[in-house]
Amino acid sequence: MRSSLLVTVVVAVLVTLAVLVISLVLTLSDEPEPPSTYEHYRQHIIDNINTNNINASLRFFTLEPHPAGSPGDEHLAQYIHTTWGHAWDSRHS
Repeated sequence: MRSSLLVTVVVAVLVTLAVLVISLVLTLSDEPEPPSTYEHYRQHIIDNINTNNINASLRFFTLEPHPAGSPGDEHLAQYIHTTWGHAWDSRHS
């Protein structure tokens, strides 16, 4: 009786260890999933928000009229291109 109990305990321990080892191997061998494009860029934007830049841009956008096709519109377009045109190059080239 004692030997069958010992065998049962040893088998139970070995099966438990086997399950743990297999689970660990499968978990470690999985390649981590790359972040989704949306989530990656969303987090990048949140991490880099600067309220001073937002205030300065809004001030510039509303400083003078810029109807479509006007010199003010061209000036605003150049400002946006210069300011934001290469915003992603430093981190996403």
